[in-house]
Amino acid sequence: TVSVGGDNTPYACAIRSNGQLYCFGSHQAFSALTGDLLNATNWVSVSVGVRHGCARNGEGIVRCFGENNFGQGDPPRVFDGQWAEVDTGYAHSCGRLTDGTLNCFGINSDAQLDVPTDEDDQPISQWRALSVGGFHGCGVLDDDSLLCWGSNYYGQRMVPDTELPWIGVSAGRYHTCAQDEDGTLRCWGWNSRGERAI
Repeated sequence: TVSVGGDNTPYACAIRSNGQLYCFGSHQAFSALTGDLLNATNWVSVSVGVRHGCARNGEGIVRCFGENNFGQGDPPRVFDGQWAEVDTGYAHSCGRLTDGTLNCFGINSDAQLDVPTDEDDQPISQWRALSVGGFHGCGVLDDDSLLCWGSNYYGQRMVPDTELPWIGVSAGRYHTCAQDEDGTLRCWGWNSRGERAI
């Protein structure tokens, strides 16, 4: 896998064919990539945000690197062995666990850690896909519905109405795009540079 991050100092990280983590570019987020992070050969995925990144290994363990001023690099160790997916935003991160629930950590300035709950205010355990944007997140549920949470300043959380199932989603810094079952791609949120001009 490969992931591109950064703001004015872009960088990227990827997983080599031998399972090693490799980062390159002009940002210092990966300056902490030493020891176990660099030497391990069982990484399977990586996601980088603006100033931090997180990687998941084949044993379901997530480790993060780069800035950690808001706890965005501190995945709860209680979930070691249970991470199925991880994604990073501006200064927060979210992961999907093997039981289908989500856990987010880092800054919560825009409720980006407040994952939707069910009608009994219990964690939803039916997430099958996850994407984290700058200050918001979105996920697809087992029933093919799409939910978003966090910042809605530019309407990036306002999922369009459709009777078709959602099959995938990608959250950007201030906008979101998702695809429905018939292949239609829909985008919403910030549009200052044509982000929604499909």
